[in-house]
Amino acid sequence: MAGIYVHIPFCRSFCIYCDFYSELFSRKGSESFFKSFSEECALRSSWAASSGGIDTLYFGGGTPSLLTLEMLGRMMVCLADNFDLSGLVETTIEVNPDDVCSNPRDWLDGLKGLGFNRVSMGVQSFDDGILKWMNRRHDSREAVRAYSLLRDAGFDNISVDLIFGFAGLDDDIWMDTLAKTAALPGGGPEHVSAYCMSLEPGSTLTGLYREGKYAGMDDDAAAGQYSMLQKALAEAGYVQYEVSNFARPGKYSRHNSSYWKGVPYLGLGPSAHSLSITPDGRRMRSWNSPDLASYVAGNSLGGYELLTPEEEEEERIMLGLRCVSGARLEKSKAAPLVNDGLLVGLPDGFYRIPDDKLFISEYIIEKLL
Repeated sequence: MAGIYVHIPFCRSFCIYCDFYSELFSRKGSESFFKSFSEECALRSSWAASSGGIDTLYFGGGTPSLLTLEMLGRMMVCLADNFDLSGLVETTIEVNPDDVCSNPRDWLDGLKGLGFNRVSMGVQSFDDGILKWMNRRHDSREAVRAYSLLRDAGFDNISVDLIFGFAGLDDDIWMDTLAKTAALPGGGPEHVSAYCMSLEPGSTLTGLYREGKYAGMDDDAAAGQYSMLQKALAEAGYVQYEVSNFARPGKYSRHNSSYWKGVPYLGLGPSAHSLSITPDGRRMRSWNSPDLASYVAGNSLGGYELLTPEEEEEERIMLGLRCVSGARLEKSKAAPLVNDGLLVGLPDGFYRIPDDKLFISEYIIEKLL
């Protein structure tokens, strides 16, 4: 089955490391967006018929938690009017801790009433100095309070995002963040996504790097923090199922796992990407323009590409090896990497990257491709 991703293109401020498309939030801008969103849903409604059904829905951004219940409700009605959502098993919304804390309690109750059964919260760190440097809108106390409010509202599937591997994050601060994550109320979150800081083309951080105002962290130090992450979360009872993702048993992200399995998905909103199967069986990627003005004007499509058989095979290997379930490979192709300790064999011709080599997964995958 397939999933739908909804991109909310609004933020109140911009994090130093982020280059996901968003605009400063305004009521006028949001009304224009909702009108065009409704039109896009109607235009893409036939997509579901060829996708085998929809089982996941994901509101990302941007900052979906900026929206009122009335706004979110209108979007859910629009989705339900155009797509069969009867098979949904996972409906996720991304939230910022300060939005959770500043909204009344009935906002959280309303999220549950709209069908959201999973929350992904961007915490990133429990160090206030680092949060300020990142230009996050919350502090560590708000992160804990927001998490507690989510628990009190009955959310039993919470994911927390963390970031490591950047200048200024020493190992003691990183270990403290990991310990505080695992100690959050209710036995800690059901899911943790942890990403190594990267220099994205459009981010403020990349600009600082080019100006010589940010040096980054060397690869060995970042790899050390990745190992700390793996060890700390394993000891806390989490299972790593993908390079950057850890979950309690049975609590992996169904939506993101579909991406890695190559399942078709539909992206709605400015900059959203989609994967579909053409009538003749080709796999096609398409993407919306990362521009709200173009989206509102009705020019949502940014481009598309039909994958060649060679590209499909490369993508299957790349996505499969990001996961601990691995990918099926020709024995002759895998053997040299097995001999070097970069791959281990699994049943039925599958191979995976060993846990202690997942940090260099891109390097290993490049050797295969």
